[in-house]
Amino acid sequence: LNFSVYVNGVGQILTALFCPMVLAGAFTFVCFEHPGSSRSSLQEDPEVFCQEDEWAASRLPVGLASFAVAILFYAFCVFAGFSAPKMADADRRISFMLKRFRPDCTYWHLSVLTRNMMLALCPIFAPDNVFVGAVSISFTCIFYTALVSLTLPYKLYAISCLDVIANMS
Repeated sequence: LNFSVYVNGVGQILTALFCPMVLAGAFTFVCFEHPGSSRSSLQEDPEVFCQEDEWAASRLPVGLASFAVAILFYAFCVFAGFSAPKMADADRRISFMLKRFRPDCTYWHLSVLTRNMMLALCPIFAPDNVFVGAVSISFTCIFYTALVSLTLPYKLYAISCLDVIANMS
């Protein structure tokens, strides 16, 4: 089989799993302090104390591996996105990044991944302050919506309009 088939298959899967990978890595480090104690627990599992043996043995490796895969995939997409205009057969080699977007928007997959990463990390910025999380999500959506409105990156105009509407709601 052709190597491009594998790259595109894995690229599609990693694109779909990008947000969960970032969240899994980030939630490893979201802890809250117990009242009257110097220890802190994971927000998603209060029985696990942060920076102690069980956390370091079970949660930390999974969180770091999840972050590492997400960051390596993002780095690959940055490299491939900026190399695509120079590639002879980019539409075949990295079609998972290019097939939805206009030929002059080879970088747009990076914009989608960046938006998804920012949305996944918004609750992590200030886990105890919902207002900061809500403002971060709103700012991310407004900024991304403005970029979509200016560039209309999708091959079909209707999809760009739907993306704008979905981000505004």
